[in-house]
Amino acid sequence: MEEQLTTSEISAVPHSVTESAKRSLTHLEAVQTNFFDFLSLSSDPDVLSQMPPLQRAHALLLLAKTITTLFTLKLRCNGVDPDEHQVKSEVERLSLYQNKLESEKRSVKTAAKEFLEKAALELLGSDNEGKIKGPLQLKKGSEDEDNSD
Repeated sequence: MEEQLTTSEISAVPHSVTESAKRSLTHLEAVQTNFFDFLSLSSDPDVLSQMPPLQRAHALLLLAKTITTLFTLKLRCNGVDPDEHQVKSEVERLSLYQNKLESEKRSVKTAAKEFLEKAALELLGSDNEGKIKGPLQLKKGSEDEDNSD
């Protein structure tokens, strides 16, 4: 008895690969739509000057990574190994900058945490059993003295 072969079994490309390619195309179309908006904003000097330096660095890094990733994808689609192309040095450079930005972000968070811890110690003190010290502390005897006048 002969078996009937379906279209997906005859095709040289597996169905899962075809579906993955369709999803990738849909995602690329979404990137294309939003990329031009992002590009126009990130290349506007007025917009960039209004951003805090760390946020501006993150935006420019995101732009560079997006462009590099799209170029790497184009190379792969044309059968070129990105690891054997000059783009590899750009990917490594962007990775280095990303690590620097992440460490800067961590150091800012660490500095803020240390500041808050020191402020809490200054307000609460370490030896006054959790009572507030300084001008915020009420003395029990001073209330009675004010009422006696």
